[in-house]
Amino acid sequence: MELYSALYALMKHRFITFLLVSLVIFSSVDVHLLWARDRNPKIENIIVTSSDGNLLLSAEIVDSFTQAMLEDLQKGIPLQFVYSIQLVRKGNNWFDTSLSVAEITHTLVYLPEKGEYEFSASNQTEKVRTTSLAEAQRLMNDLPVARVGDLSQLVTDQLHAIHLRAVMKKGMLPWGLDRFVSIKSIGGVKTDWRTIEFRY
Repeated sequence: MELYSALYALMKHRFITFLLVSLVIFSSVDVHLLWARDRNPKIENIIVTSSDGNLLLSAEIVDSFTQAMLEDLQKGIPLQFVYSIQLVRKGNNWFDTSLSVAEITHTLVYLPEKGEYEFSASNQTEKVRTTSLAEAQRLMNDLPVARVGDLSQLVTDQLHAIHLRAVMKKGMLPWGLDRFVSIKSIGGVKTDWRTIEFRY
């Protein structure tokens, strides 16, 4: 009888845990739909340059912030814009050669006690604080001088391509829930891939 009671309690506990995790997933999906419903973010003003043996890229996102994002930000939830950059050498029969892959994360946090927005980037050492929401949005949207790869990886007179995409998502989950749910699986408004082809 005691064994039956223990098994019943265990099953009941697991069922409650399943319901809680399911609720988190569906709630997050609803928020994701609210994020995506307002507008479609796009990557524009892409510029490819080179310096000191490096292939460089700059770009910006437009129509990125939604009202739901701004409300989450004011609640103290960090926002992240994750830029994915791929450099490939174009090949015959649709087979491309991957030369480099880079990911740059922009993070924005609101500090209500100071009335400031704190911006940080994974490819920069210093954080930037501002009281201007417009300035904070500009920092998140701008991707200035990102390193794509080495010029030595390029082959003369061959076609190459840079693929660029950004994902806008929440920066974190409530404590403990990351054991059950992947951040990337429940959030993220993505831009379309942008491709820039060039010959070296």
